[in-house]
Amino acid sequence: MENNGRKNDLPRLSLMTFEGISTEEGISSLEQLLKDDPSKIDDYLEMAVLYSVLKEPEGLFNKSHLVNANIEDGSIDVGLWKMLADYEKTAPSIEIEEPVAETVPMKMLKIEKTPWKIQKSSLYSVIVSAAAILLLALLVTLKPVLPTVAQLTDSMDAEWEDTQYSLTNGDVLRQGQLILAKGLAEITFDDGAVVIIEAPAVFELESPKSMYLDSGKLSAYVPRRATGFTVNMPSASVVDIGTEFGIDVQFDGTCDLHMFTGKANLIIGQEGEDKASQIVSVNEAKNVDGRTGRVRDIALQDNRFVRRFDSMTGLVWKGQDFDLADVVGGGNGFGTGDWKIGLSPLTGEFIATVSRSAFIHETRGYVEVRKSSFIDGVFIPDGEEGDVIVSSRGHLFEGCPDTVDTGRTYDSIRTGGRIWTFNSLSDYRELMLDGVHYDGKNNSAIFLHPNAGLTFDLQAIREHLPEGARIQRFTALCGISDDTPGTEQHKSDFWVLVDGQRKFELPGVTKDASGQKVDVLIKPEDRFLTLVTTDGGENTENDYCLFARPVLELDK
Repeated sequence: MENNGRKNDLPRLSLMTFEGISTEEGISSLEQLLKDDPSKIDDYLEMAVLYSVLKEPEGLFNKSHLVNANIEDGSIDVGLWKMLADYEKTAPSIEIEEPVAETVPMKMLKIEKTPWKIQKSSLYSVIVSAAAILLLALLVTLKPVLPTVAQLTDSMDAEWEDTQYSLTNGDVLRQGQLILAKGLAEITFDDGAVVIIEAPAVFELESPKSMYLDSGKLSAYVPRRATGFTVNMPSASVVDIGTEFGIDVQFDGTCDLHMFTGKANLIIGQEGEDKASQIVSVNEAKNVDGRTGRVRDIALQDNRFVRRFDSMTGLVWKGQDFDLADVVGGGNGFGTGDWKIGLSPLTGEFIATVSRSAFIHETRGYVEVRKSSFIDGVFIPDGEEGDVIVSSRGHLFEGCPDTVDTGRTYDSIRTGGRIWTFNSLSDYRELMLDGVHYDGKNNSAIFLHPNAGLTFDLQAIREHLPEGARIQRFTALCGISDDTPGTEQHKSDFWVLVDGQRKFELPGVTKDASGQKVDVLIKPEDRFLTLVTTDGGENTENDYCLFARPVLELDK
């Protein structure tokens, strides 16, 4: 849709410049506007004169204000006018005798016209009033005040184009077109719908319950009170029936609709054409061809759109599950972790994993991890001296096996399945399960070489999750890497605990065994999730144990 708002910006930009409050962006926009349309220069000069008159009416007769007068040709003698004005202030008063009335014949009566005497103060009042009325009429004509329809409730790395002022969180938004060139923007409409725009996008705010998406991606969350919220597009419209959905519009008008929850009415056809409609339900997705209007089914992609974000915490959520391997890499569970770092099982500190691997022969009991909001602590398990503490609240791993390599583990607890043998990114062994490489970048995994344990704080994770997302279960694939060196069939044990209670155990796993599925239900009251590997009654050499794709599945 065409945007006509820019041509009406001349009065506002001019007044901001006259008042000295214009930004560099505003001055640049004003210059560009006059350059693009030279006919606006006369309007600008006229407003400059009017502004000057309103600002300093006493200087009306200064030479600088007589912009439109032909001073050079002598038609206005400025010096004479100033001399007369000064003389009027100091000249003595003149007494005029009243004429004596006399009787004259009617036919000889002559009536003379008396010239009007106009005071300078009155002239000022007339000119200022006229100027004010003219300027007000000009502003009303050129810059109609558009109604507010929404608010910018959050933004992240946002850059806006074709606007004469910066948009900041909390700003009210009026009807009109906006162009998001970079970043993310969350817009809350006055009727309650919340829309997240992903750059690059061109869109228009139409009303408190509708918008037009010309190109770009958005996700919309529409609460019940905002039912009926409408997104218009070049080739179709989507009318909400209490939903959460994502829309992607290409430059040729082709659009994709993905329904995450609820239902929506998809209306196909442009203005003035015959239209058809169909209901799109949860977990369905449709593609509308921008040229033909043809509708076809496509696969739902619930992690294609940003559905929540928080500029304060850096959270960007696209509907994916919470990745525990990402947390081990120092991330927020949604992809911000670094696959080249890990945790020391002795100190609980994050360390670089690109280093020569080494055996660790010391145990310090349970060590809390201070620099992660989501990892409670780490430990080296050994049941020789009894039950093992597995949380900061004192939960116990009862029945922890007596490990052969007492107090001994190998290397750090890390994200990804890479084992570096020297101080080089190019000298490593890449681990795999069932033929799949878990490099930490494309396929996540937690490398947990026996004997080691790691505990996550479920409550801290819940507080970090986007609104409406709830932890349902923990799932992973566990086993020893297919390409573990050597021919010996070393064994390892895998354990999963919830608040110290064993929920999954897989003893005596060898490298020839297939990866085993882990599926543990997580209840709302559960606080700690613990992953443990032990040596299986043999030494720990080359026991490359992985928890692959370790995620907390979310009810979204």
